[in-house]
Amino acid sequence: MTSTASLPDIVRADAGLVLMSEWTVGTPERQQAATATAMSAWDHLAWPDGLLSYSCLTSTDGDTLLHYSQWTDAAAHAGFKRSDPPERVQQIFAEVPGIERHGVVEYQRYRSLVLGDERPGCVVAVSFETDGHETARHFVDTLLDEQPGLAQRTDVEPPAGMLANHFHISTDGTRVVNYAEFADEDAHRRIVASDLRDGDDVPQLISTTPGLRLLGFKRFHRWRTR
Repeated sequence: MTSTASLPDIVRADAGLVLMSEWTVGTPERQQAATATAMSAWDHLAWPDGLLSYSCLTSTDGDTLLHYSQWTDAAAHAGFKRSDPPERVQQIFAEVPGIERHGVVEYQRYRSLVLGDERPGCVVAVSFETDGHETARHFVDTLLDEQPGLAQRTDVEPPAGMLANHFHISTDGTRVVNYAEFADEDAHRRIVASDLRDGDDVPQLISTTPGLRLLGFKRFHRWRTR
């Protein structure tokens, strides 16, 4: 498959499993090198059965890579893990030593809200810790069904520059990630400054939902997909 500058199709119906993993690399130069090496590591391998897409996203602060891959199901990924040659990963760490890996988490996309069809200029990954599936689903459902400017609330315009929110829940129920798309970085900064202050609707929902803890967010502005 060919590397492109496009983002993956987050809402594709055949993606039954999503894997996300963050790497801390430290500098923009190391970030660029790690991205290039991670993508080129696939060049000499047969594309795995069941792997629908693989993407690397680079954070705006130059410190982090987000790996986002879509699989048909957990069985396909398990089959790949049994046959994945160690040389693929060893090559990356040999060329960019000292990468700090933060583990791979399995997710399923739970719900999406698409507000615009323009090409995103920024992706923001917002992460939460939860005490289980029930809390995770309750939080996402309440946010998308009841908060002003989102989804079914037609009486309020959505924030300018917000294009989509794709909520993923980990298979063990302990994590929620909103893979959010924006027109550009400034659009997200404006929304943080105007709609995500202490006491605003969304922060209030987060702080009053038992079993939910906001872990933070990162902005990503460049990506490659196979």
